[in-house]
Amino acid sequence: MDPKREFEKALALHQLGDLANAEKKYRAILRATPRNFDVNYLLGLILLQSGQFEHAEKQFSRAIKINPSAFNAFNDRGNALLELNRPKEALKDYDKAIALHGNFPDAFNNRGNALFRLGRLDEAAASYEKAITLKPDFAKAFYNQGNLLRALKQLNDAISSYGKAIELKPDYAEAFNNRGNAFLDLRRFDEAIADYVKAIGLNPFLIEAYCNQVSALLDLNRLGEASAVSDKALSLDPNFAQAWSTRGDVLRNLRRYEEALTSYDKAIALKPEIIDAWLGRGIVFYEINFNDKAISDFQRAVEISPDSVEARFAACIAELPILYADDNEIVRRREAYEKKLLAICADLAAGRMQGDLVKAIEFRQPFQLAYQGHNDRYLQTLYGSLACHIIEREYPAPSLPRPPAPDEPVKVGIVSAFFHQHPVWNL
Repeated sequence: MDPKREFEKALALHQLGDLANAEKKYRAILRATPRNFDVNYLLGLILLQSGQFEHAEKQFSRAIKINPSAFNAFNDRGNALLELNRPKEALKDYDKAIALHGNFPDAFNNRGNALFRLGRLDEAAASYEKAITLKPDFAKAFYNQGNLLRALKQLNDAISSYGKAIELKPDYAEAFNNRGNAFLDLRRFDEAIADYVKAIGLNPFLIEAYCNQVSALLDLNRLGEASAVSDKALSLDPNFAQAWSTRGDVLRNLRRYEEALTSYDKAIALKPEIIDAWLGRGIVFYEINFNDKAISDFQRAVEISPDSVEARFAACIAELPILYADDNEIVRRREAYEKKLLAICADLAAGRMQGDLVKAIEFRQPFQLAYQGHNDRYLQTLYGSLACHIIEREYPAPSLPRPPAPDEPVKVGIVSAFFHQHPVWNL
């Protein structure tokens, strides 16, 4: 065997995307020349590209032993480690790659991803910025910067970063999808849907975009369209947990509760840590007055994601069912509700609740409290103060007009979605 000739053949297969045959040739070459750095490194790349992350990490380690100054090998081993959810080790490899080659935009971008995963957001932002400075046309870095800004709730800046990524790479389906998510966070539903449609047009198999489009359509109460998009997502991949979860959301909004529970069960079976399905199933149980099951699901969501303020609020409100077995249950439920509400207030005051608090108080309100026949002033004052604090923090008070003169009539305007269909107004 002529190793040089075989290497040329293997490299050609690799460049053509024939990974399986390229891998066979690389392995054959290594049996003859096991300390060939290029072949060890390129075999690691194939393993990384084909999703064999543990094998890739080991293969890159072999290459690094042969050539400890190979900055690309450190960078790619970091990528394998990050895929294995070992961000601390990945960060060390990215730092080593940068130490060996200071102007390495890919390593700065990947370093940002590791820091993002570790929750070191300011450092991640600096790393993405460095990558962009070194490579101003780095679409992937702008995309990752957008993801970070969205996580920081800097949504308009996130949209701008996604836009730059799209300008540099007009077929960037993932950037359209994630920009749609930022628009959805801002409740700019039509723009979100337009981006999801664009993402799907560029990549018809991007199932996340279908699921996100369903969420936007549900917010607009376009249930028929949401159902059709949900069915399409499941037809593409019946084992995609998020598609089952969003299908559950559609069925829940259609009040088809039994089918919704089946969909959520399927999502949880496929991916036990899927928080949206636990929340959705908990809402169904709450709405059909199985409150203990609802609380159990909401608490499971909290265990999976302790930062989920929606789950915290939902578990609190679920202590207030529609019906009670007896008066003793009312007392027990009120005590549990008060305890959870006080814990939320304490965590908010201490700065330990950082999620979307406005969305959380929209999620469910203590509507059933008023039907228990007790004095609710303290509990409602507690909840109202909490809600006011959240809204004031998120939306600073606007400047107000001058107060009315002593003899000037006061005009009060009421804006509500319930005037057109609500028992009080109908009566």
